[in-house]
This record gives sequence, C-alpha cells and structure tokens, in this order.
Amino acid sequence: MTSWKAPTGLGTSLALAAGAGLGQISPAGWFGAGSVAMIVLILSIPRRGTGPRLAAIGATLMLALSSGGLRSVPEEAPLPSLDSAWVAGRVRRWEALPWGLDIRIDAYQFGPTRLSRPRRVRIYAPLEWGRHPQSRWLGVRGRVREERRGTVPDAPPPQAAARVFPHPSTGPHWGPGNPDPVYRWRSRLLTVITRQYREFPARLAQAILLGRSRVLETGERDAFRRAGASHIVAVSGLHVGLVSLLVGVALSPLGLRSRLVGALLAAWIYAALAGWSPSALRATVLVTAVTAGSLGFRPRSAAAWLALALPWLLWFDPALSRSVSFLLSVGAVSGILLALDLVGRKTVSGVGPLSLIVASVGAQWGTLPTSVTVFGAFSPLALLPNLVVIPLAGLYLPAVFLGILTHPIPLLSSLFTEAAGLLAMVLLEWITFSAKVLPFVHGLLKPSPLVPVLYLLFISLWFSTPEPFRGRVRVRLGGFMLAALLAGSCFLSGSPPPGPWVAFLDVGQGDAAVFRLSDGSVWVVDVGDDRGPGDGARNAVIPYLRHNRITRVNGLILSHRHRDHIGALGSLLQTIPVDRVYDAGYGSVRGSAGVVDSVLAHHGLTSCLIAAGDTLLHQGAVSIIVLHPPRGNPEGDPPGGNLNEASVMVLVQDEPMRILFAGDGEQFAEASYVKNGPHEAVGILKVGHHGSSTSSSPEFLDAVRPEWGIISCGSENQFGHPSDGVLERFRNREITVFRTDQDGSVVFRFDRNPAIPLTYPPVPTRRE
Repeated sequence: MTSWKAPTGLGTSLALAAGAGLGQISPAGWFGAGSVAMIVLILSIPRRGTGPRLAAIGATLMLALSSGGLRSVPEEAPLPSLDSAWVAGRVRRWEALPWGLDIRIDAYQFGPTRLSRPRRVRIYAPLEWGRHPQSRWLGVRGRVREERRGTVPDAPPPQAAARVFPHPSTGPHWGPGNPDPVYRWRSRLLTVITRQYREFPARLAQAILLGRSRVLETGERDAFRRAGASHIVAVSGLHVGLVSLLVGVALSPLGLRSRLVGALLAAWIYAALAGWSPSALRATVLVTAVTAGSLGFRPRSAAAWLALALPWLLWFDPALSRSVSFLLSVGAVSGILLALDLVGRKTVSGVGPLSLIVASVGAQWGTLPTSVTVFGAFSPLALLPNLVVIPLAGLYLPAVFLGILTHPIPLLSSLFTEAAGLLAMVLLEWITFSAKVLPFVHGLLKPSPLVPVLYLLFISLWFSTPEPFRGRVRVRLGGFMLAALLAGSCFLSGSPPPGPWVAFLDVGQGDAAVFRLSDGSVWVVDVGDDRGPGDGARNAVIPYLRHNRITRVNGLILSHRHRDHIGALGSLLQTIPVDRVYDAGYGSVRGSAGVVDSVLAHHGLTSCLIAAGDTLLHQGAVSIIVLHPPRGNPEGDPPGGNLNEASVMVLVQDEPMRILFAGDGEQFAEASYVKNGPHEAVGILKVGHHGSSTSSSPEFLDAVRPEWGIISCGSENQFGHPSDGVLERFRNREITVFRTDQDGSVVFRFDRNPAIPLTYPPVPTRRE
C-alpha cells in the first residue's frame, strides 16, 4: 500500500496560493511562494497510485491557473502624456535594432512624483547611447506618451505603461551600480555574429541565439510562418533542449552528476543570452526540475515535471499566462508528451524518424488553439518541412556555437562559420520551397474560449490515470478520437455581430476603417500603410475582422492611391476574400498608384472606377453614395491638381448611423461638397487628411454638422497632425473628437434608439 504525504504539502501550497491571491504579496513574494510550493509538491507527490496522482496533478494544475494565470490584478491608471518629463528607473531590457534602441525600464521616478510601485516604461533612443547600458539605473528627459492597447478588443494590456521619446539635445543620465553583465555578453556576442556572418545566416544566428527574430526580413518570417516552422526562428524549448543535449554530450567523459549540472548551467546561460524569452524560461525551469529530481533521487515523468513547473513560473510572473510564446511553448510540450504517450513509448523509443513525426504532430496539436486564436492560420502539412528543418537546426546551432567559441583560432573558426552559413542557406531554400508548394490555411476565426479549457482538462485527466490503463488499445483509440474532436473544435466559431457598427482602426499615420451594415454586408475603407510601425492590414484590419468572425469583405473602398491608405492592400487580399474593389483610379502609373493595379491583377481583381453620383449600395434605408470626385479621366491630371483632392468621399447611411468618409480631401474637395453635397447633418465625420490645416474648413464643417469627428493619425507623426487650428474649429462647434494616436481604435455600435457610440479602448467622451 502506497503511503501518501501529499495532503500536508498540498495544504501548504494552497494556503500560500490563497494568501498570494489576495494581492498582498509582492512579486518577490510570488517568486518565493511558488518556489516553496514547488519544492513541497516535488517531495510530497508519490510516484505511484491512481488516487494520489489524480489529486496531486489536478491540484497542481488548479494551483497554476487560479493562483498565477487567472489572478486578478487591477490595472493601474496610465501615466499621463507630457511634452517634457523626467523618468528614471532600473534597466530591464536594452535592445539595439537597426532603427535605434528599444529600452525598457522599471520607472520609480516620473516627473516630480516618486512612484510607490514601479511602472514599466519603454524608451526609444538613438544608437549613439551605446549597444549596452553603462549602469543598472537610467534617467532620461523627454516626451511621454501613453502606451495603448492593441487594435483588437479583449487584447492583453500593453507591456509598458508609457513610451518616452528623449529630447534630441539630451542624453542618458546614469545612476549607480554596474550594469547586468548579460547585456555586455549579448553585445559582444552580437558583434562576433555580425563580424563572422552576413545576410540570412547572420539574421538567423541573431534570432536563435539572442532572441532577435525582428531582424529577419518580412519575406523570411512569412516563409517560416507559412511552412509551419516559426519555432525555428524564435527561441523555444527546442533550442534549450539542443543546447543542454550538446553540453551533456560534450561532458560525456565525466560522471552523470557533472553532465546534469553542466547541461543545467548551459540552459540558464542560454536563456539569459536569449533575453529570458517565455518559452526559453519555461524550458529552462523544466530542465531544472528534471535535474533536481534526478540529483535528489526523485525521478518522475516529463508530464509530472511540467505540471510542477507551471505554478512556479506563473507565480513568478502571472503575465506569462497572456504571453503568446509561453502558451505556444507549453502547448507544444504538452502535445508532444500526449502524442508519445498515445502512440506508446515502446513504439517510439529512442530518437528516430518515427519519434520526430509523432512529436511534430503532437506539437502542432498542442499549439493549434493558440495559433488559431492569435494568428488565425496554420499549416496543415507542417510535418513535412519540419522533418528536414529540425535536423538542420540541430546541426546549425552547434556549428554557430563552435564558430563563436573558436573565434580566437581563425582557421578553425572559419570552418565552423562556413558550415553554419551553408546550413542556413540550405534551410532557407527548403523553407522557401515548402512555403510555396504546401497549403496554408489563413483567415480562420477565433474559436470558443472553452476550447483551451477542454484541451487542458483532457491532458490533465489523461496523465492522471495509471499507465496500465492508458496502455490499453481501446483507451488509446478513444484518446485519439477525443484529441481529433478537440482539434476540430478549434475551427468552430459563431456568427458575426449584427450591424450597424463602424470601427476606425489605429494603423499609425494612415487610414483604415471597417463597417458592417444592417443588411449584413461588410465594407472596408482604406487599409493603412505597410511601413512605419508595421503593416496596417496585418496588424489591425485582419485581426479586427477575425475578432468579429468576418471571413469575407463585400466591398473595399480605396479613397486614393497614397501609400498610407493603400500600402497594406496586398496583405489584406492575401488573407481575406474581397468581392469588389472601388477606386477613383487617379494617379501616375509610377509609385504607389501603379502598385495598386499590379496587386489587384495578382489576385484576379480589377478596380471598379467610381465618381460623384454613383451608388455603391442601396437596400431600403441602407445606402452608400459617392459624393466626390467629379467624373473625369483617371489617366489625366487629378481634379484639384493633386491626388489628395481626388479622394473618394462616400456617405454611408444606415439609420441611425450616418458617416461621411472624407479621405484626404482638401480645399477643392471640400468646396465641391459644400456646393453639391446633400447638406444634411451627419453623425460621424472621418476627418479629412488626418486633421491637417489644409482640410476641415469652417464652411465644410458647417455644411456637414457632425456630432463626432474621427482623426486618424500616427503618434508623434512628422507632419504635426492634427493641426491646432483644426482642433479649435471642432471645439468651437462642440464636436466631440476622437484621435487614433491618443484613443487607439474607435468603435461605434448603434442601437436603434438611441445611437450610442462605444469606443475601444473605452475613453471618456471629451471636447477637443
């Protein structure tokens, strides 16, 4: 009969969790509570016995979720936006990128106020400040702007409370204490990598050694994503496992304990150099648990160690439960362990092709809920490229390490460097080929939030049952069928919310809007830029459509062919089917105007040329009417003398919603509206030309008489949009103004009585 000491250990752990759940324990307390609970559980859970295993693993998982992942932490008030403020704190991240420095600090001083709790602040600084910090503490004076949420509702809160743009005339003010040595190690490693490698091999080395996947080119990231091999270019548990394995093999002449300790140290060093990515942290903690169990003569299954490691990680940082990379990492490991157990360890014993196939399928199964929820896409045949990619990565990683370690010996280092470069190029060619020929499913809708819960419940119940029972053929077959049903549930979704509603999306310095009418049709007006902070369609339009369970766009209206309005057109058409594209057609065949026709032709579409007087939709009380530009020859000069003046103006009516989209129209376009327009008050005006002083004339505003004005512009944009004079005109007319640079994406949902706007994120209605 198996004795069980777990009740005392679990009682202690739950008591710690309950105390921490009250929000009275500091982050250091979370770390300590999680560590103590993990140690107690390691020592108390028996190796055998169905009842104790079920209770212990189930309680551990509940501990992880309730005490860490789902702990309610009230959001603090955002730091105010100031034109000049002093911000000082402890350096938490220092990343040198091609465009400048991305610095994160835990701020304790904000202006004249000393904060009671540190707030994470993001600083954008020039490269002249250096590739690594000179101290643990940093102070800077600059413009402070609030960090906003993402475009999609229900998105996790931002990682930083504010953004700081240092004044050009000021530099960093260093405090006491030496900097974290990890920054110097990363800087030196980066120098060696960029010296020894060029182009893709250099970018790949930075991605898998330092966690700098952002240095990869857009086409390279897309190829890995479409081939289902993104895990190769992001530091993951695979890399931590490879590093630990390589060190263990190198120390094979030594004893078992020496090899285990060496592999453990290598895992922690690698995780530190990689910037403590969530997936690397998870894998390193798991390696630590396994090593501690082996050294303490308490060996257990990998599933048990994973269940024991999760509470420790989530206690240490509850935000990990909202980290996509962490969820993907945990899901991949859980899926691999489940797949190996379902097939049978005797069947896939050792390391071979069958083990790799089973592990790849399991990893894709485990990451499917997160992939579909976050990215709306997956590669159904990712197994095929990964059969080649993983062995290549297993050879590339040690080649890079050996090339760096032998750097003082040029002849030996050059051999490893050449080998690594060759492996990198072979890997890129294989990934590029796979991305072209293999199917890639995208545009998937967000599944029910119940799906991840069912996944977790199935995995925990499966590993809680005794091994002899799981080994039965019928039980395994039932497990396969249930796993397949769970995978299929990831592709089920509900219907989109009924109209009318409209969303003005935050795409930086550009325009993009989505609206749904009561007849069920969905329309998009402009798609944003593909430069600056990112691709407007990929980062804002497509995620918003997916969140609202929209799989097809009935009409896409391009106001005019400037890049900040149409730059991301290709990204949208690659992902979401579009029935018709409407455009005035003006613009030279060179530059962004000519690119529109090429992109449309590539996707088998042609632009429907429209002009004033055209009706794009008329269904009862629902209508979309074109008010500008006047009919003319699109191959000639645009009316008004420039492309902005040829912007399409459309009036959307679906009572009680009335919206006027003004594009980038200026004096000529607005004068045309004043002369020929319907002269009826509209509820919402999409303010012309991002609030520029050349638009929103007093005569135009008096003719439109909007209740709300939406200005789409980028934070700290170089054009100074919106103009102070324009804001004054809105104030004088008591028109409520929302700005995407300050308010983020703005959503209006209309009930029939009354019409009520709802902004996302919620902001107080104010007069500008």
